[in-house]
Amino acid sequence: LGQPQSRPQAGPKGGNPALSDEATEKEAKSLVNEGRQKYDEGDYVSALDKFRVAYQKWSDPRILINIGTTLKGLGRNAEAADTYSAYLADPGTDPKRRAEFEKLISDLDAKVGRLRIEVADSAMRVRLDGNIVGEPGQSISKRLEPGLHTVIGEKGGTPPVVRRVEITASTNSVLKLEVTPPQASTALVTNTIAFGPSSSTASAPPSVAPSSPTAST
Repeated sequence: LGQPQSRPQAGPKGGNPALSDEATEKEAKSLVNEGRQKYDEGDYVSALDKFRVAYQKWSDPRILINIGTTLKGLGRNAEAADTYSAYLADPGTDPKRRAEFEKLISDLDAKVGRLRIEVADSAMRVRLDGNIVGEPGQSISKRLEPGLHTVIGEKGGTPPVVRRVEITASTNSVLKLEVTPPQASTALVTNTIAFGPSSSTASAPPSVAPSSPTAST
């Protein structure tokens, strides 16, 4: 295998027969190779689509390296770190490459922030930047790109709780999401901390703001 931060590699050979049949495996390999071609042409978006479809068809963990590498090339560092972490968590991961990917993840984590959303109500559903995350009542921890992000807590029969969270690189933010009166439902969370053993929470934000690659042989 080449370095994951370089160009994606050729489609995998072999594979676990429990994961896919021969025809599906062949199709996935073809998609990986098409993705490599798109990557080499600089069309990272199309390459990412090819790699993701390939992985859906054939869950070889090495395809996750292609996905992570392409996300990194697109500047989507939080997603790249999540993908490399998924690769390390897969039982099919090459143990000899663990240190290599742990270093990659550490480097990416220096460029992103983390947000932990603590949900006080077991019936509350959470949306992060418009997308539903987790299960109702579940606390969530996410890597996020630096910048402003929107968290919405939804519960039937109550107004949505909206929080604007400012994320900066190499910081942790903790947001306690609770049902609040409508006039206090939109706020900007700015208190964050550097990564480390300690933590801080933001249950009452200080101000109110307007609404608003790889697989191988």
